[in-house]
Amino acid sequence: MWASEGRFERIWDWSSCEKSVSCSFADWAIVMVIAMPKNTGSSNRFHMYVSDLESRIGSMMPLDEPLSREVRWVCDTGHTLDRSGRAMLPAVLPVVMGSVSDSVTFLAPQDRKLLRTQRLIQSKLSAWYPNTTHMVDLIAAESLPFDVPERGVGCFFSGGVDSLYSAISRHSEITHLIFVLGFDIPLSDKRICAQAVDDARATAKELGKELVVVRTTVRGLSNRYSRWGYEYHGAAIATVGLLLGRHIKHAIIPSSSPLENLHPWGTHPDLDYLWSTEYLHFEHHGQFRSRNEKLTAIADSGVDVGRLRVCWENLDGEYNCGRCEKCLRTMIPLYAIDRLSAFSSLPDSIDIGAIASMKLSGARLDYARDNLSMLLEHRGEGDPVFQALRDRVGAS
Repeated sequence: MWASEGRFERIWDWSSCEKSVSCSFADWAIVMVIAMPKNTGSSNRFHMYVSDLESRIGSMMPLDEPLSREVRWVCDTGHTLDRSGRAMLPAVLPVVMGSVSDSVTFLAPQDRKLLRTQRLIQSKLSAWYPNTTHMVDLIAAESLPFDVPERGVGCFFSGGVDSLYSAISRHSEITHLIFVLGFDIPLSDKRICAQAVDDARATAKELGKELVVVRTTVRGLSNRYSRWGYEYHGAAIATVGLLLGRHIKHAIIPSSSPLENLHPWGTHPDLDYLWSTEYLHFEHHGQFRSRNEKLTAIADSGVDVGRLRVCWENLDGEYNCGRCEKCLRTMIPLYAIDRLSAFSSLPDSIDIGAIASMKLSGARLDYARDNLSMLLEHRGEGDPVFQALRDRVGAS
């Protein structure tokens, strides 16, 4: 049966339509977005093609990243991916919500539970971002029950503060660390990709966990129709989780912000669990701890902290540039408690001039104020880093 806005009606036999780009839709009266899986010969690959998309918002696509309606996920560690197509719903939903289309048809059955909760997901995203998203209809068959025994618990792991804290604090439960290339690290940056994977592999080995490495081209599609941080990256995480459904039954998504500083964002405690299916549960974790509390816990954990990766700007090709707001937000509290030198992937000193150039607003300003309080407590008003940050916060 087909699901459309919670109603079920038979429309046609989807299995008679060839699962390839050459499939013809010329006879349809209404042009709608079509999402279809593409056959691949390898169990560690999943390909998807999305047709008939037109952008509703201004393109967020970097000029060197061309539009691609075919998206690929490849598991470099050889783990089998679910190639049934049931992972397509989170990959496609925010994209269509940011297009001019009002409906999307999935040429593969989707999870029954997610077909019901997707309306809640849409309501939340469209309420948060009314200027860039709109409600759409979904048409999809319900998938058959999915059950694989002896599955584990996965934790999404970027090598940053939030994910390392989750990996450490939930160590006894976690069986897999899931590292994704193509999210914040462009696949084209092979040097940073290689170093990040090496560091993730070393951390997984130290913690005694199985590492899963997935590469994806999803941003070649998503950046054209949605904003990565705001509408899309939580859905991108959920897609990878569902693709790994034969290996994990529970997926931990590390929090981005503490409860006291919550704001609409792609991953959120009110959103992440809604991506759960009948065979995989998503959990938003770590929102009860501030970033500075997480950093202190990591510093005290005994885990090798020399592999921490927080930078996404990678100025001058540096792994952690030490000058961007994200690096400084991490380095300042470590400096305050005299633990910065232990984090060897970060510079061992703070550039006062870089603090003066920080752009602070919204959540960034909240982090800066938290860091200012920590500096005052541990270093005092006479400290030059405190003075520089105080001046910058005061000017914001």
